[in-house]
Amino acid sequence: MRLLAWNIAYGTGGPHSFAGQLGRVHNYLRTSPRHIQRVTDTIRSVDPDVSALVEVDMGSFRSRFINQAKYVADHLGQNWMGESKYGVDAWSLRIPILRRQGNAVISRLPMQDQHLYYMPKGMKKLVIDVDFERFRLVVVHLALTRHTREHQLNMLSQTIPKDKPIIICGDFNTLSRSPELIEFKRSLELYSFNETFNPTFPAFRPDKELDYILASHAITLNRFEILPVTYSDHCPLLADFSI
Repeated sequence: MRLLAWNIAYGTGGPHSFAGQLGRVHNYLRTSPRHIQRVTDTIRSVDPDVSALVEVDMGSFRSRFINQAKYVADHLGQNWMGESKYGVDAWSLRIPILRRQGNAVISRLPMQDQHLYYMPKGMKKLVIDVDFERFRLVVVHLALTRHTREHQLNMLSQTIPKDKPIIICGDFNTLSRSPELIEFKRSLELYSFNETFNPTFPAFRPDKELDYILASHAITLNRFEILPVTYSDHCPLLADFSI
């Protein structure tokens, strides 16, 4: 099976330098459809069975009311699920663009059961939990502050069902050797597909590992690659695995 995990930056495109980040700020208010088309073309070119996407615009003014998860799924001929990542009572839901910011899973594999729930702490709270036939996929976008991440990871370690092999992926906003991530992997007996700690951010000159695919030891990694594309500020992670 093949999994792609990618923070697509709401389809706003990727800077080509640190100075270029300032030049693309306007894209967070109004962005061209060509960026999500490039994301879609990249995903199509590597043909994943499942795509776990973080920072997806679910149809705001910024994306010209295009639900980017549905757009990608329709062009791939696959199914999708996703939701706002801020929680049902979050203040951010009162802001038109923010309330359409979410995460999503796109899949050609049957999604047997789907759960959307929110962590009690942090601004980015959404947990997508998809039950596939032979494994469970969890997609998260964790908090920027260490204290909040610790609470989120502790909650996840206690909440995620352990009835089958687990894959947890997304933008963790922390480095691979951070104490909270090491403890999380230990508590759930997970290992990282990125065994050599290769950086994933920023895409134009990666020097930090912020994005992860973590898996149970019952899952065998056959191939792992960080794709060198700059259609977001994060690089996509691509993995072939078997169970």
